[in-house]
Amino acid sequence: MDDIPYLARGVALLGTDSSVLISSSKYLNDPRLRDWIAKIALRRNGPDYPPAAETHDFEHILTGGGFNYMGELIPYWFRLGTIDKFIANKELAGEMNAMGILGTMRYVIRTVLHYPQVWGTALQCMEQGMAIARQSDAFWMAKMEDYWDLPLDQARAALGVRGTVDLDTHEAGAIWADVERA
Repeated sequence: MDDIPYLARGVALLGTDSSVLISSSKYLNDPRLRDWIAKIALRRNGPDYPPAAETHDFEHILTGGGFNYMGELIPYWFRLGTIDKFIANKELAGEMNAMGILGTMRYVIRTVLHYPQVWGTALQCMEQGMAIARQSDAFWMAKMEDYWDLPLDQARAALGVRGTVDLDTHEAGAIWADVERA
């Protein structure tokens, strides 16, 4: 086979007896990623599995990100930025950010491919999340439940979340959600 030029060999299909996703990549073999792919990336929205998580939803409120597809980008980039800012060990920061970068990039990729008319909003949301991260403290070290009863401005101040702007992403989020086709 070595005497056949690389491009003339074609694609070699690799088989497996495994019933789960396997790969030579440490990321694709991670059970957290397999769980995320099954529960988040590939699932269809429905009433049996509401798209909500308590602390994540609180991050939307803290950062001014709307509760829609475009609004997801703000808390994602906020968390990615603060983890990198406050974790000195960059290998650890990379591990902590692995799920976040995979989560946010699905929005980035799908926006460019399928919803280019809202790309400007996506950029604005990513920039907003990063700007907040540069100005804020390591909010994720706090127990969020201790701040739920505070007025928003007090919760932001107590958690060191600075530079927020409440962005209206509703219209762009509806386009991304293909509301017109539903």
